[in-house]
Amino acid sequence: MGPDDPRFSDGSIGCFGVARWLTVALGVGLAACTVGDIDLDDRPCPCIDGYRCVGGVCVEEVGADGGPDSGPDDGGPVDSGPDGGDRDSFVDGGGTDGFRDGGLLEGCEAEIGRRVLFCDDFESDLATSGWASDTEFGTTSRVDLGASGFGARMETTTSAGTAAIDHAIPARNSGALWARAWVRVPAPSFASPVRGRDALSIGSGSERSVRVIAGDDGRLALEVDGTLDEAASPAALETGVCVRLEVALASTSAGSATLYVGGTEVARVIDTPTLPASGDVDRVWSGIVEVDGPIALEVDDIAVDSAELDCP
Repeated sequence: MGPDDPRFSDGSIGCFGVARWLTVALGVGLAACTVGDIDLDDRPCPCIDGYRCVGGVCVEEVGADGGPDSGPDDGGPVDSGPDGGDRDSFVDGGGTDGFRDGGLLEGCEAEIGRRVLFCDDFESDLATSGWASDTEFGTTSRVDLGASGFGARMETTTSAGTAAIDHAIPARNSGALWARAWVRVPAPSFASPVRGRDALSIGSGSERSVRVIAGDDGRLALEVDGTLDEAASPAALETGVCVRLEVALASTSAGSATLYVGGTEVARVIDTPTLPASGDVDRVWSGIVEVDGPIALEVDDIAVDSAELDCP
């Protein structure tokens, strides 16, 4: 088709017709009229610059700032870095692969500054966030802790009560594993033993292999498969402390666990038997299990990762 085509003899060629002919024949625009942006989404591959081929069709590469995707394309399901800059929160692959992009961090991951195996700052309800509750003569709830935001409170209402929460984490059976929590023991109404509260524990299935135990007197203890090491000095739990747990998982007797309050090492158990004793480490716990009471425990900012976790 050209300008002499009889279909143009009536002078009604129109802006769209001229632009289309010139684009095809000459590859240039027409200065006498303008053509709106052409949406190339879902056009068959191959694609022009600014689009990528996904599932045989073209998809525009757009970052959070509305510009082209300028980040790396690693060819895998998870992008190796932020697309279009640090502000990008779009999923990799134009939203078609279902994997999270390496861009915007939210909630407790934003506070930590990276993706981690697990973290929860309790800004959502316990059940909504995936926590399971175990209660018998006790309660578990999400509460306002004041300046630190929301947290979880476990409280028994009588002696030998149970009030605990646990959450699944990605399974691990070797290498390093760190766990962290902010812990507070409210003033007790009953004198309980040092083994009264699991401030923070990790393990497999229903087995709590590594336990950070808090007592009413403010002391912390570290227990690994029944081996106990009490902290050298009491911790001021009434005002809350940051508890950090470093665990070396091993299938031999080379396992170990170290307890820190803030940045200070306070207890350590080394040369442990196989850790964990059965299966992979796949759960994190906090709460009170069948001890004298009534007593309570409050926690916040629980996180688990294979790399060191700092205090919030």
